[in-house]
Amino acid sequence: MKKTTRRTFLGTTAGAFFIPARTLFGQELPRKQLRFAVVGAGWAGASLIRELNARGFRDGMPVAIVDDDPSKQGYLISDIPVSGTVSDIPSLVKQKGISDIIIALPTVSRSRLEEISAICLSTGCFVRVFDKLKRIEEDK
Repeated sequence: MKKTTRRTFLGTTAGAFFIPARTLFGQELPRKQLRFAVVGAGWAGASLIRELNARGFRDGMPVAIVDDDPSKQGYLISDIPVSGTVSDIPSLVKQKGISDIIIALPTVSRSRLEEISAICLSTGCFVRVFDKLKRIEEDK
């Protein structure tokens, strides 16, 4: 995929020049954040969201959480709602413009993980699985 950089045109009577829009006047402007969903509203999903929140969501913004437990529907984790079940993932991806899905279900069986992964992959999203919750490290 070709990487493009948006440029801002600044013109004067003496001439014109182009600078990357993200560094206008020496200030870095916000990047378009990834929008992602978290599968699992238990301790692993909640811990993941809290960790991302502590980092200022600079790696992306969770916009939906899904969980098959009916008692967790409508529950909020860091102001992110549990929006449905695993079977709702394809419609949530379209409705909320989700590009990435993180599966945070460390105790799920292998067969169920494969089912969930298949649903997630069918959406065309980038899918990550956290089988053991570890502190998210900075990209190097």
